[in-house]
Amino acid sequence: MIHTDYSLVVISRNRPQFLARLFLYYHSQGLAAPIFVGDSSSGSARNEVSVITKQFYGKLNLEVTTYPDTTP
Repeated sequence: MIHTDYSLVVISRNRPQFLARLFLYYHSQGLAAPIFVGDSSSGSARNEVSVITKQFYGKLNLEVTTYPDTTP
């Protein structure tokens, strides 16, 4: 198990497959620390990110904030 004395912050925009690989890796490693995701994806990527994060809720300690797709 990976220590929980810290949190992980992930910034994403139109990278759903990256998030899927990242979440899968940390789940396989037993990460218990909170993962804060800030996402400003657009179009179909926004939907994919939503599906992927829902798959990992309960498996990882996720906190996802979605921003407008115009956010830099």
